[in-house]
Amino acid sequence: ADPDRRRFAFDPTRRMASVATSTRLLVKGSPDTVLDRCTSDTAEARAAVEGLASRGLRVLAVAVRDRTGSPGEAGEEERDLTLLGILALEDPPRPHAAAAVAACRRAGIRIGMITGDHPATAVAIAEEIGLRRPGAPVLVGADLPEDLQLLGARVDWQDRTHFLSVAARVMRRVLVERARTRNARKRGGG
Repeated sequence: ADPDRRRFAFDPTRRMASVATSTRLLVKGSPDTVLDRCTSDTAEARAAVEGLASRGLRVLAVAVRDRTGSPGEAGEEERDLTLLGILALEDPPRPHAAAAVAACRRAGIRIGMITGDHPATAVAIAEEIGLRRPGAPVLVGADLPEDLQLLGARVDWQDRTHFLSVAARVMRRVLVERARTRNARKRGGG
């Protein structure tokens, strides 16, 4: 066992996980985040990620860096990486998902998908199950309205210019914090 081994668990803000030993740092995570920390040209890898994600596959990047000494904090360690490869995993929708989407819409229920996945993966899955309507925008977490009421009002509208059926790269923590803030304002009268 390596006494200097340190594990940095997956974090939705960093969007990666890593293990540091006394000699190496091994990283896996969101391709855009990991590739941004690689020292080599990543254009080919980025193109591969887009192609795989657009087929509805979940994509991870794996990278490494040689290191020495006791591990520091994640932000200090997860830098100057060398890309080892891109992994694509198939995680298909459940067999009855498309029928459930159709049944909800027939019943007048507005639905949307909020996921941490790559936007292209989210679009491919949403289109496969009939969730994304033609021309519907796909927002990433940073582009979601701060106001949860406004977000809820925009979900799955019939008017193509105003509805949202897919939001990608969304951290659950952000939605929970927004909901708590909204509920606190309601209780406080503000």
